[in-house]
Amino acid sequence: MKIGLIRHFKVDVRSQNFLNSSGFDESMRNYDRAEIIPKRVELTNNEWQRCISSTLPRAKETASAIFSGEILFTDMLVEVPMRSFWNTDIKIPSFIWHIGARIAWKRNHSSQIETYAATQIRVNEFIEKFIRSNDKNTLIVTHGFFMRQLYKALIKEGFEGKIDEVPKNGVVYVLSR
Repeated sequence: MKIGLIRHFKVDVRSQNFLNSSGFDESMRNYDRAEIIPKRVELTNNEWQRCISSTLPRAKETASAIFSGEILFTDMLVEVPMRSFWNTDIKIPSFIWHIGARIAWKRNHSSQIETYAATQIRVNEFIEKFIRSNDKNTLIVTHGFFMRQLYKALIKEGFEGKIDEVPKNGVVYVLSR
């Protein structure tokens, strides 16, 4: 059985370098609404028997562009949302907001929409529902951070393969068992 993990196409959005908390939250909403920049992806569709995609527009559009068969869309593959971890009018670098939000997520901080614990439950439910009970070669279109969490769980399930520390947009990472 093969799993093809693919991060959605690159998003066409620019954000400011310094943001206050409300500016960071707005930039996250803008990212979710932004258009994608399509690219060519080498797929042999006969290798992939099914495709499962996140319901966020950037993933749905990517899946539709690269897979010609029927696509199953599920909220179980959406990105782990980020929100400001501190309410302030002070503008700080965007990368600090990103790092802080992920630390807050990992520590199950109330500022985040989804906690680390909830993400792990979602990952395990996805594997139980779509992977363990099926031996079809499956293409999964999702998001960079969530992909890392899913990858770790698939390795524990006995899959082998590598993905980049920061998964590249529009690249298929193949795992097999």
